[in-house]
This record gives sequence, C-alpha cells and structure tokens, in this order.
Amino acid sequence: MKKQGDFKLGAKIYTMANEKMKGIKCLLKSGDVKAVIGFAQTARQTEVYILAGNFLQNQNWHNDPEIMKTIISFYQKAKSFESLANFYDACAQVEIDEYRDYEKALGAMKEAMRQLEKSTSESKEMKLSLMRKRVGIIEKFVQAREALNSNDSATAMQICDQLIDTQGVEEAIRLGDVFAQLIEHHFYKNNFQDAMKYLEKMKKKNIIVTPYLDAHIVEEIYKGCGVAMPQNNDVMDGDGIDEDIREEF
Repeated sequence: MKKQGDFKLGAKIYTMANEKMKGIKCLLKSGDVKAVIGFAQTARQTEVYILAGNFLQNQNWHNDPEIMKTIISFYQKAKSFESLANFYDACAQVEIDEYRDYEKALGAMKEAMRQLEKSTSESKEMKLSLMRKRVGIIEKFVQAREALNSNDSATAMQICDQLIDTQGVEEAIRLGDVFAQLIEHHFYKNNFQDAMKYLEKMKKKNIIVTPYLDAHIVEEIYKGCGVAMPQNNDVMDGDGIDEDIREEF
C-alpha cells in the first residue's frame, strides 16, 4: 500500500478488526494530519494518543495553534507526562530561536518541569536537575531585560556580564542575545569603546554577529572608535564576530 488512499483503507480495515494500533501505524504513513487526529480521538487508547502526538510534533505545530493544542491534549489524555514535558521544552526553544521571547520561554520551561515532576521515569531526577539549571539561567536573563525596562541598567549589565562568563549558558539561552543586549546598551549611550570591547569578546567566542545585531550598529561602533571595518568581512561572518500560536504558558 503505497498511496495515501491505500493507507487510509488499511487503517479502516485494521480498525474494523479492532486492531487500533496497527490502524494508527498504517494511517501515520499517509501523512494526513486531520485523519490521524480523527483516528486518535475515536480510538481513545493511550498508545494511539502517544503515537499521534509524536506524529503531530513533526508537523508545523509552531505555526498552527490547533495542532499545538491537540498535541498537548493527546499527551494529557495518555498521561504521558515526560512526552508533555519534552513538548513544552520544544515550545520554549521555539520562543527563543524564532521570537527571542525569553519570558514566554521561561513560562514554557516551568510548565515542562511541572509535567516532568508527574513522571515515573527512572531518569526523571536527572532531567529535572538539568531543567532547573536551564530555568535558572533563563530567569537571570529575563531579570536583566526587566531591569533594562525599569531603567536599572547597572543591574542589567551586571547580570549580562555574569551570563557571558557562565559555563554551559548556551544550553539555556543564545549567548549572542546576551552580547546584543550589552552592545546595544553601550551603543545607544555612545559608549563606543565599551561596545567594541564586547564585539571583540564576541569574536573570541566565535559567535556570528549577523543574527543578533544590525549591520548599521556594528559599522557605527567601528566608526565611533575610529577603526576601519575589516575588509574581509570577518566581523559579520563566521571567522570572526558572528553573527499564531504563542500560548500564555
């Protein structure tokens, strides 16, 4: 059975024979999202919910709120708390990578921890320990951003300075975002020498500047320091300074 229609027919035949697990496995091969969701909702079996949830995670859930809600619902119905925790963890990563929204990421990570605490997995405590460490780092960066919004730049800069020297920080946040916070702050204060200091530190850590800072800002920093921009583009590329579903978690 190679065609989508054949997979659906196969799933129907298995269902009639009360072989729901074989039915969902057959239907998954069709790639039909609506059909998979409908089958799982009708089957009402733990294993089917988990397989359907895993399948939906490979779909475009971060741009489709209904798929996201369905994944959460299926894992909840299956009482698959570790799967649910992993999904909220994935949600947090999307918030960071695509939106730079560390506040929402923090909410998602805390929900991931709440779900993982319900798990009976043997590796639960080890995973919780790693999550707590990541949550602690994200909390610090969120605190720094809040301090900036409250015009407490001294606190914000102190926290960011600590973060860029914290071992394992990139397991929780994007180090480039921390550098961007520091560099932009000094740039808008016309502290070009301080901004350049962090650009150089960024370079030593091999972080590409492009995804984090506007090219105009980098150019103005060099100009403000009376330094010519490197002609080989090391500043913006790899060999030097590197570069709606959003739920209320």
